[in-house]
Amino acid sequence: RALDFRPVDVTMRDRYGNPPKRDLPADELLRMAAGYDIVVDDLRWQPDGAALDGAQIAAMKAANPRLRVLRYLGALTNNDGPIFNIAPDDGVHGAWFLRDGSGDFVRAYEEVAAWDAKPSYAFDPASIDVRNMAGAWARQFAKLGYDGVLLGGVSACAPAADAVCASRVLLSHPLNKATNRPYTDADWLAATAGLLQAIRHAAPTALIFLEGDTGGEAPLLGYADGSVLLSLAAAARAPGYAPCLPSECHGLAGRGKLAGEHA
Repeated sequence: RALDFRPVDVTMRDRYGNPPKRDLPADELLRMAAGYDIVVDDLRWQPDGAALDGAQIAAMKAANPRLRVLRYLGALTNNDGPIFNIAPDDGVHGAWFLRDGSGDFVRAYEEVAAWDAKPSYAFDPASIDVRNMAGAWARQFAKLGYDGVLLGGVSACAPAADAVCASRVLLSHPLNKATNRPYTDADWLAATAGLLQAIRHAAPTALIFLEGDTGGEAPLLGYADGSVLLSLAAAARAPGYAPCLPSECHGLAGRGKLAGEHA
């Protein structure tokens, strides 16, 4: 479920021209906690929005001890507003990004980001710097009270035009810097597994969930606690629904209505 975050003053705009997100009142948070066992706090579309704080998360979990609160973390591209505000041509982070056979940085998605009208570029999952950055954010979110992260953009094969296990989000096929050849599916799987292992090492107490897509994340579930298909995770628990903890859900697919979205 997507919540209504329209501000009271409809003329307000953030620095990117978007209506800023309002903070959630306590009664709304408690209603959410009562109706869901997983809540994803996702600020991609409202970079100046109000994240949940530790007191809000604690109150929600007191109302529903089964509740797990995750923070969305983009693992594929740099244009995840509140998290990866870096660029491949900034003179510092170029090595963090994928290039294609023409030497160009690999774009992700045809459209530009809503909040800054800039294109999105794809990170290299094999980059030690990218792994350290993602792990540091997961560790920080855990310190803030979140149970873990929901990683977006994770797939077991390179999500380019010829992808067989994921959405085709990359506009050109990336090169594997280790071989100077196009990424094979096996190499992409190994690189992404390394990314997940690095996050686990950096934030050992944090849950790691994968954003479900077309099943492309399934080979990586051995490195995570489960996956959530946000497009289907849209309704509260039905009568008689038996919730399960992440360690019991085996990927959380097909087990009732599991998640609400704080977006």
